[in-house]
Amino acid sequence: MWTAKFVENVKPEAGKRRRISCPSKSGLGMIISPLGKKTYIFRYSFNRIQKEIKIGDVNRLKLADARKAIIDLQEMLDGGKDPAYKTEKQIAAVDETIEGAVGRWLESEIRKRVKREHTYSSYRSLMNVHFVPFLGNRRLMEVSAADLEMRISDMLAADNDINSVKLVPRLKDFFKWAKKKYHLKSNPAIELETPAKRTKRDRNLSASEVLTFWKALKGAPKVYALPLEFLIRSAQRKSEVIYMPLSELRRDEQLWVINSDRTKNGREHAVPLTDRMLEIIDESLALTAARGIENPEYVFLGPNDKPMASYTLNYFVKETSEYFGLKEWWIHDLRRTANTQMAASGVVYEHRERVLNHSPGGLDAVYNLHDYLQEKYDALHLLDRRMNLLFSGKKEAGNVVAFKKA
Repeated sequence: MWTAKFVENVKPEAGKRRRISCPSKSGLGMIISPLGKKTYIFRYSFNRIQKEIKIGDVNRLKLADARKAIIDLQEMLDGGKDPAYKTEKQIAAVDETIEGAVGRWLESEIRKRVKREHTYSSYRSLMNVHFVPFLGNRRLMEVSAADLEMRISDMLAADNDINSVKLVPRLKDFFKWAKKKYHLKSNPAIELETPAKRTKRDRNLSASEVLTFWKALKGAPKVYALPLEFLIRSAQRKSEVIYMPLSELRRDEQLWVINSDRTKNGREHAVPLTDRMLEIIDESLALTAARGIENPEYVFLGPNDKPMASYTLNYFVKETSEYFGLKEWWIHDLRRTANTQMAASGVVYEHRERVLNHSPGGLDAVYNLHDYLQEKYDALHLLDRRMNLLFSGKKEAGNVVAFKKA
């Protein structure tokens, strides 16, 4: 019986391919190239003809999973079907990731099915923002119904009812396609239930709660405090902030340009950066450097030195709710609070909508091509001033005035 150690230690032969068979007589074999590349194969006889099928690269496929693939192929053989029917691409489901499969589904299936680019972008954005970052590294064959139910539950806990309702039919569609293409044994999304629509949440932090929040941040670990402060100062979505890549920053223009792949509406979104937002970014990068990480891809890294995961921040807030001294608050309430404070600062509805990157409706979406960059700059600087006053515990005096970019 082969072991993982045995497979690792098998050596190539100079000048020729080496073929070896597992003594268990299961049909499992391996090809070793002269350069040392190793590939699992299934060797069998069909209609008295000796055949073999490549199963996968040893470096990408665990021995246990190779054995599982062979069991599936042997079942086909026992049923009178030639396992060669399962092409190498179909067998590749054994080591295909969710991220890879979603990308193929979008390009090969959805791209052909939908005619409008905006519709395609909404599919891509929904999957790439609310599904792939959480299960993307998992292998397709390993994802269970429980994993999908947990993802929807996490979205509901984060006050993301609307997107959770939208995601369920997309997951059903994706896994139906994946089951057929990759010959999965089952569809984990087939019994996934669409969440019931709940009463719209209207929680935002009062002035005294904002001060409480600020005092708690000053004593919290910076790895959590910095992204939380950035959220309330920028009014942007949690997923957009915590997965902020350095490539989206334009420091010379004091801009953060969120790629269309990461926005809810599938449109690129320019966010003017205040001095404090830039300081938060620099503090986070300094924190990363102090941990010995060079050339990071993302601004905010979690405690495990990887991009800050959404559930990590959710868990921190949930576990420290008493420490924050706030009742029944969720991270998304910070965005609602920022919007409320912009309104209190005199920012008009249309300009707040542009800061929040809400899609305009009606003819305005077609004929109004103004970028609103100056208006967003003014709004976020007014919000910055408002937050500084609330964090200080002082009441704002005098009229609110707009800022002009130098």
